[in-house]
Amino acid sequence: MLRVQLLAKRSDERRLIDLLADLKAVHLESHRKERISGTELDIGTPLQGADALSSTLTVVRSLLSKLPPSSDARVAAWDGAMGDMAARVDALSAEYAAHEERTLALSRDAQRVAEQERLLTMVQGLEGPVDALLRAHSVEPVLAARTPQSRQDALREVKPLMEMHGQGSLLMIVRKGTADAARAALKVAGFEIVELSPLRGLEGTVVQAREALARERERIAGQRDEEESFSRRFASHAAFLKGSEQALALELLKAQAPLHFGETKRTVLIRGFIPEAQEAAFRRRLESSGIDTVMDLAHAHEAPTKLDNPPVLDSFEDLVRLYTLPRYNEIDPTSLMAITFPLFFGFMLGDIGYGLCVLALAIVLLRMPDLKGFGNILLLSAIASVVFGAVFGEFFGLEHVFGLELHPLINRAHDTTTMLLIAIGIGVAHITLGLLIGIVNEAHHEGIWMGLLKKGSWILLEIGAILAAAAYGLLKTIPVLNQIAVAPPVAWAVLALAVIGIYAGEKLQGLFELPAIFGNTFSYARLVAIGLSSVYLALVINDMGGGLVAKGGIWLAVGILVILFGHALNLALGLLGPFLHSLRLHYAEFFTKFYAGGGTEYRPFGTVEGEPR
Repeated sequence: MLRVQLLAKRSDERRLIDLLADLKAVHLESHRKERISGTELDIGTPLQGADALSSTLTVVRSLLSKLPPSSDARVAAWDGAMGDMAARVDALSAEYAAHEERTLALSRDAQRVAEQERLLTMVQGLEGPVDALLRAHSVEPVLAARTPQSRQDALREVKPLMEMHGQGSLLMIVRKGTADAARAALKVAGFEIVELSPLRGLEGTVVQAREALARERERIAGQRDEEESFSRRFASHAAFLKGSEQALALELLKAQAPLHFGETKRTVLIRGFIPEAQEAAFRRRLESSGIDTVMDLAHAHEAPTKLDNPPVLDSFEDLVRLYTLPRYNEIDPTSLMAITFPLFFGFMLGDIGYGLCVLALAIVLLRMPDLKGFGNILLLSAIASVVFGAVFGEFFGLEHVFGLELHPLINRAHDTTTMLLIAIGIGVAHITLGLLIGIVNEAHHEGIWMGLLKKGSWILLEIGAILAAAAYGLLKTIPVLNQIAVAPPVAWAVLALAVIGIYAGEKLQGLFELPAIFGNTFSYARLVAIGLSSVYLALVINDMGGGLVAKGGIWLAVGILVILFGHALNLALGLLGPFLHSLRLHYAEFFTKFYAGGGTEYRPFGTVEGEPR
């Protein structure tokens, strides 16, 4: 990566911005106020029209959010004037706002009609015009709904002029001055007062009013159909809106670019980073543009990080990003993680049957664009699970499948000691690999000597621990390692040399972390623990379900349900546990041996949100 610095006339600023955006090569570095040769360079100001672009972009994104998911996926590139686009966007926004107002009004009308129809059902015994009764000067209707606490006998003191009982309701016609007293008595008697005001304005009798409301319902339904038709027609603008979003986002990016620049009244200073492979093309474009600039290029010691992995590793790259982005010149662990993550997952799950289920799930997820990355991770992990399932001789916890006997290379349910030793060996190898990578990373930043002191000393500590264990006869039962013959003083000398190297490279902090290297190593025992928990649970499910099936009758169905539900639960745990613990082994044990992270992603000017990285 090269560090680039451009000095140009202020009058050429817009042309230079367009060139940089078109080239999509320079990662801009934000300017801070500084004084150069007595001249103060302030932070630049956005180009004219930035606020209008931002406002229009907000409107476009709001309209896009209202489109149904099934809208046209095409993008219609906009090649006209920004003013014409803004006018069309404003027209579409006004059109959609009117549609929302109509839809809201129809919703209110529908609620009103429903309430009026409910009230008419409660007063269906009325024979005269409904509205006339509500507007009468001498009498007033009082409507109440019955509740479980309603007591008719408590209304003896209420003397209505007329009383009508409906389905779950009581309608009283009382004198005008006694309406409040009637309502109070009804409340005391356990009735719930119902407001009749929504019926005002209805013409005719109850029957006539119902007929009018039915016609009103038909009108509302018809207009709602029209509004739904409008929504479908509006979705035809999806391609234009998506193209507008991209064009506006790019124009806004250009308009706000000066916020990264240093400026005086006559000059503009641009700083950034560019990949070495694009230097020649950048020079040619700049020279052919006719823009008068002074350019300075130098090798960068610190720069944004540009990950360069094949598409098949993109999903594992996301797992690395979830932890933190590597610094510039720091080794990207994506390719290593793409190998070890599925292997750890498969080692823990390690069952042919469960592995095939995970494989089927992965194939389904690969067909879903939003989950394709996760599906790719599961696909490789499922293959590893099937392979280790063959090694361990397991098929849903069984050792016999369709009359065939599986012949395990290692029976992990019985030979736990061997499995534990293998897991610790994997831990030593994985951590040592991390330390070796750490030597390279440190060499890039502080030199090979510091790399050997800071990371190589930890490898020497591992070697010393193995020699000490051999010297005191702790490795006699382990093949290959039991051949190591060394005197205790030699082992202690290696350990002492390792501790001195750790102190020289990392001072007291390194000494405080001495126990951690052994804790990290033994943490890999979880590879066995998680796997055995799945095996034992599968055995319990098979024994329980098989016992019920053997009883026959109704127990046959119960046993099948136990087997299906139990293995489904175990599979869910088998997905979650190995996934999370494999992540933990990488993040907490592996990455900490070489990976500082905290890098800034390389984002060339001219790329907008949503474009591929």
